[in-house]
Amino acid sequence: MKIITSLLWVLFMQMVVTSAQAVMVTTSVEGFVTIDNGGDNPFGLSFDESIFLDVTYDDALIVGTSPDEKHFIDGLANWDFTMTLGSFVFGQTDVNDPAYTAFYFDNGAFDGIEFYLEEIDIGNYANLLIEDFNGGRSLFVEDFDLGDPIYLEADWDFANAITRPVNQVPEPSVLLLMLTGLMGIMFLKRQQN
Repeated sequence: MKIITSLLWVLFMQMVVTSAQAVMVTTSVEGFVTIDNGGDNPFGLSFDESIFLDVTYDDALIVGTSPDEKHFIDGLANWDFTMTLGSFVFGQTDVNDPAYTAFYFDNGAFDGIEFYLEEIDIGNYANLLIEDFNGGRSLFVEDFDLGDPIYLEADWDFANAITRPVNQVPEPSVLLLMLTGLMGIMFLKRQQN
């Protein structure tokens, strides 16, 4: 009976330690081009081609009880994003105002990103603005000075986003706790004999 009690105690402590730790995850989202300016855009993308977004965040900080939960990611440790538009890649360190960048969640699921990257040149395209719209669920690229032409628009497919742990290797503290518990069980078993 003592062995079973000890084993249950070890499992309980492992759950407590694991739930208290930060759980960093990456969510990968695909988007699809809806407007391509007749193929005349900085990324060489055409209608219905894919763009990609990877976001990293601590899911232990997500309350998950609201359809419009919003977190400004500047100052949150390890929260980051990377966006791929054709061969062009940018992320949190490139945006104009990191304090403005935010992640949206719908009942715990990532479903929007707020950011802006402006007055940049890509190849022969000058003074570009790349920004979210539609509550962070879409993306557009336009001429920063004129607002015209709109070079590109795309919609994100959050319904099919894939979330996975950043580090799938067990935490050292969890392994140490388990090892200590097993040693305790072995000690109790020897005392019973």
